[in-house]
Amino acid sequence: MKKFLRVSGNIIFALIIILIAIGLIGNLSAKSDKVYNITKYRTYIIVSPSMKPTIDPGDLIFVRKVNVEKIKEGDIITFNNEDIVATHRAIKVDDKTITTKGDSNNVEDYPIDKKEVIGKFIFAIPKIGYIFSFATSSIGMVTIGCIIIFIFIYDFIFKDNKKSKNN
Repeated sequence: MKKFLRVSGNIIFALIIILIAIGLIGNLSAKSDKVYNITKYRTYIIVSPSMKPTIDPGDLIFVRKVNVEKIKEGDIITFNNEDIVATHRAIKVDDKTITTKGDSNNVEDYPIDKKEVIGKFIFAIPKIGYIFSFATSSIGMVTIGCIIIFIFIYDFIFKDNKKSKNN
């Protein structure tokens, strides 16, 4: 049973590290076009309910760089609109513009220029965006740093006590 718990814990830990690495790379690519051109994807945290039930607030979404000429009606795209990043469904695609609408919105958005498209929605990880948002905040980084320091100190003290009991 102890071996099973140890192996399970190691697998969960590895998955968490992989998710954090993917999230950090995606976050870096969201802030840098150079990184985005290399990785071809970005991550964003959804903050509004405009795409419910397809995408919920707190979801971490992955967006892939695409040729805007291949975007068709029904695709979910992420775009810049007056310095605000939004993710909505394309409902009308013209030669130079795309009209979008959030799935739960009653009215369509103003048409955007195709140059404003960041990428096409690939998939979402439900609610993990809240964790990423906290981890990248100042308070989150301090909290995570304190937890890591506490673990190292506890491990050091615990190993010393274990050695003392064995002697």
